[in-house]
Amino acid sequence: FTEFVSNTLISRADLIKTMIDPRRDVDDECGFPKEVTQEMYQLMYDREPLAAKVVDLLPNHCWKVSPKVFEDEDTDNETDFEKKLGEVQKGLRGEKSHFKDNEGSVLWNKCKKVDRLSGVGQYGILLLGFSDGKELREPVETKKDLKLNFVSAYSQTNCSVEQIDNDEKSERFEMPISYKITIGQDQEEDANLVAKRSETIEVHWSRVIHVSEDTGEGDLYHKPRMETVWNLLHGARKLYGAAPEGYWKMAFTSLIIEAMPGVSHDDIDHTTVNEEITKYQNGLQKILKLVGLTGKAVAPSVVDPSPFIDVLIDCICIHLEVPKRIFLGSERGELASSQDTIHWAESVSDRHNQHITPNIIVLLIDRLINLGVLPEPKDGYSIDWPDLTAPTRLQEVEVGGKITEALVKFTSGGVGDSFMTKLDFLVDVMGFDVEKSKTIVANFDEEFPD
Repeated sequence: FTEFVSNTLISRADLIKTMIDPRRDVDDECGFPKEVTQEMYQLMYDREPLAAKVVDLLPNHCWKVSPKVFEDEDTDNETDFEKKLGEVQKGLRGEKSHFKDNEGSVLWNKCKKVDRLSGVGQYGILLLGFSDGKELREPVETKKDLKLNFVSAYSQTNCSVEQIDNDEKSERFEMPISYKITIGQDQEEDANLVAKRSETIEVHWSRVIHVSEDTGEGDLYHKPRMETVWNLLHGARKLYGAAPEGYWKMAFTSLIIEAMPGVSHDDIDHTTVNEEITKYQNGLQKILKLVGLTGKAVAPSVVDPSPFIDVLIDCICIHLEVPKRIFLGSERGELASSQDTIHWAESVSDRHNQHITPNIIVLLIDRLINLGVLPEPKDGYSIDWPDLTAPTRLQEVEVGGKITEALVKFTSGGVGDSFMTKLDFLVDVMGFDVEKSKTIVANFDEEFPD
């Protein structure tokens, strides 16, 4: 199956190549790879801050707030389902916990982690550990008082789909039957470090939540978040690498070495000269000991890479549909405009409802209900996110000040009821509802009678 996917990607690459200018190959000229492997995505994510930003931007912003999973909207009435969910979250802290607040939930933290890791490749998974006493390669055995022992998140780098259900009559048609997961990390042996070796294990699908975003042709795989902007990230990597190296080489005076008159090639001790030049170029030694040679100084020239990097970041922001000032963050010392903030809040809220809720949280909660870890809610359950588009307290104060200013101008400006009644002003101009406006007018007339 993996080979089939790989061949499909190569075929698409060949098709695209025939559609562009056949006289030149831009990828070859610019050093861009023809095919990007999962290992290349992982390395770029691990080593390059800009690549990590592309992958982590939306998940980090989406999970700044926590969802509320509930059966009854009445907060004073805690149902069995809600109580058990709270116990499951507490149980994931490892040992007996006395922490009361639901903020900082381990369960939501794992969901955030898989949301990030799934963007490195084509999918991510949550590995669920249950107290059924079975091997991970076996289906979960539902039994009374089944508990969720642990939740672990993995990217495609450390897991693979081992077997697909090809039965067209099956409810899980074209869905995974089993996975291969690499657990643990290889570490070099050290006198003060116990070596830990990685191990690849087989896991049944009932112990896995498969997370894929709706950006691919199927339900299993999506487009890696770095794929479309890979060439831009590759170019930025060159610029970020060239900037310090270029400064090191060009910030100091360069020299052109020439032989003095009457000195032949055989008269020069090339080994010693090469050693001196190496020390001059790569070290802090700025004196050359030359015999029979002379050096001519070349003025240093350092080019600021910022304009080129800015262009790349602009293109990345266009693809991600994120305002540049939000992408760069507060470290630039700039605050996003209110319009940018509102637009981005709408994008985050849309992702809450269109991806995180149905593709992560619902899949997880339903699995826990179906296996008996959580009791079945009588009338179903709901998931609610804080309204990110709601005005902040500061914005409410600013709006209140402007409303007060408008009312003062209306009542003291000499217009009064001769042009528009107070009720009409409150309803038609200020946008208040009729009943509220009548109450305001009545209170005003009572306080300030004619």
